[in-house]
Parts: sequence; C-alpha cells; structure tokens
Amino acid sequence: MAAASRRDLDAEFADYTAKPAQDSAVSSIPSGSDALAEGRVATLLLSTDRSNDPLKWSSPSQPLKAASSSETLAGDEDAFEMSAALLLLRAAVLSDAEFSKIPENKSAPDGCAATLRYQVG
Repeated sequence: MAAASRRDLDAEFADYTAKPAQDSAVSSIPSGSDALAEGRVATLLLSTDRSNDPLKWSSPSQPLKAASSSETLAGDEDAFEMSAALLLLRAAVLSDAEFSKIPENKSAPDGCAATLRYQVG
C-alpha cells in the first residue's frame, strides 16, 4: 500500500513539473494563492514541512483569498490571520481542487505548487 501511495505522489508531482512549460502550473505561495482565488487550481501540492509558513489573511466573505495584508480584503471587518497552508487548503476544498503532498525527495518554492485547470490570457 505504501509503495502505491508513493507512486501516486510521484505521479502528481511529475504532472506539476511537466506543466510549467505549458503555463499550466504555478509555484510559490503567492502564485498558488492567486490561482486559488480565481478558481483555477486543479491540484494543490504542499510540502509536509510547514515550519516557515507565513501568515496570510482571509475572511468568511472571501474564503478563496489568502492575502498578504488585511487591507487587500477591502476592509472586511471579519478578516483573520492564519497559516498560509491552512488558508490554501481551505480555498482548495471550497473550489473543488484536489490536494496532494509534495514527495519528500522533491521540492517547490515555499513548499507550494499547483497544477491549473485552465490558463488566463
């Protein structure tokens, strides 16, 4: 079972690494946040080490956003600050994106990557 699971993780990551050349993938928390806010993420990939995770802002009325500051949320009085990974996972669930962890022997900027449903522009 563990070998099959490892193959699935490797396949998800291989899909991500093949897509940047086609503009069908993004890397880093800011890029992943933007794509999630637009509903473009097919699969969110996160590393298991979140020890250096930055804090981001979101709100109940704008649940797909993970912003760098509360001002970005247009003065939403219910805005709250939380770990970026938790907000990204929340946005992924709410936008029907899939989730997978980045395999332990692989990496992505900020420990965050995503394959996209569609391109913009």
